[in-house]
Amino acid sequence: MLSNIDTSAGAAVVDTVTVDTLICGPIEVPEDRIITFETPLLGFPDHEQFVIYQTKPGPLFWLQSITDKDVAFAVLMPFQVGMDPDYDINAEDLELLGVDDLQEVSVYTMVTLDGDPQNTTTNLRAPILVGRSRAVQVVYDNDALELRYPLARLAQMDAPRK
Repeated sequence: MLSNIDTSAGAAVVDTVTVDTLICGPIEVPEDRIITFETPLLGFPDHEQFVIYQTKPGPLFWLQSITDKDVAFAVLMPFQVGMDPDYDINAEDLELLGVDDLQEVSVYTMVTLDGDPQNTTTNLRAPILVGRSRAVQVVYDNDALELRYPLARLAQMDAPRK
């Protein structure tokens, strides 16, 4: 469903789309916040368009298909939590994303949630790169990038040392 939002007096009207989400139910999303995967997300060839949103402030987000509410993933901004994975984002990636500069790229990693937070992990080997309204999942052949990096390690890094 497409609707219009007048963001403020005298401002331009913004077209929005209602997206039925797994976590929050229906939400209104500005049309320009919809991202299209230039190559299919691994394992989901029929889902091209997604929106990234948050339910609360912090480094965790939701990557939600705009066509199927049951296709949603928790994602993490690894650099926002002090991680520094060695990603080789090259000129070809920038071109695919429609950006000119690395500063225009947001990086997300898929999170596998677990009932026990100690077992929650993120996949550092296959990050999602987002530039403007385009996205791509890149798979790196680098064993230093863990497939199941335990997020509990982040808490250990922040813990005071004795």
